[in-house]
Formats: sequence, structure tokens, C-alpha cells
Amino acid sequence: MVGLNSIKYTKDDIMANSAVFTNDGFNVLLDRGFNASTTSTVPTVFAIGISNTTALVTDSDLAQKAYAWSGANTFKAFVSGYPKFDISTRKVTTQGFIASTEANSLSSTITELGDFNESTPKTMSSRVVFTPISKTSTVQVYITTIFKRAS
Repeated sequence: MVGLNSIKYTKDDIMANSAVFTNDGFNVLLDRGFNASTTSTVPTVFAIGISNTTALVTDSDLAQKAYAWSGANTFKAFVSGYPKFDISTRKVTTQGFIASTEANSLSSTITELGDFNESTPKTMSSRVVFTPISKTSTVQVYITTIFKRAS
């Protein structure tokens, strides 16, 4: 497409405000790692929002989730092949893609992203609040979140 801007963000690029791995996300990890009869599923979808309130480990949802996809759906699958786990670097990477035709009717800029699993109800494993992204029909956005062990 001519004139289309592709913007790639990583958590490190946009972490200026706040980013957390939630208590609920930690509980999913514990359940999947230590429960022989696990009921939790891995994160496979993301949602975006328009709030800039500080992310807290106690968050269980985005502060102001946006209905950005077709219909009234608030969740979208990660880019194919994600999440990725690299055992040598102890990193897990997720990536969401917002096409030029999506999320253009929001009343505000995109300022938050959450990774969720497909359980019912969905569990948010992380919330990132970032510098606003002005989304228009000439912009497509990749948002990559990297979870890694603290140094």
C-alpha cells in the first residue's frame, strides 16, 4: 500500500508510563507450572484501550477497553507464531497487529494494551500503558511485548 505507515513498538520503547505482569498472570503461570490438572490457558489474544491510568499488578482488565475490531469484539489474536519463548534468554515475546482498517473510530488515541488468555472469563496477564498512539487509516501498528527476567 502506498503511503501506509507501519509503526513498531516494543514494551521497552513505550514503557515510559507503566508496564506490569499482573497478579492474575502470575497465578496462571503457577497453575500451568505446578498444577497437574491445570485449568489455565496461555495468553493468545490482546486488547487495546484508551486510558492512561497507571498499570498496577492488581489490575484484572484494561482501565478503558476499546471495541476496536469487527463487531463488538474487544479481543484480537496475536500475530501468527506468538507468543514465542526463548529458553536461552528467558524471554517470552507477544505481538499484536492493528491493521490500517482497524481501531480508527476510537474517540481517543491508543494508550494501553493487555495480553489475555482464552479462558472464560479471560485472564489478563500483563498491562502496558504507553505514550499515546494516534491511530488513523494510514497507520498500521505492531505492538511487541517482551517479558524477561529482571537483571
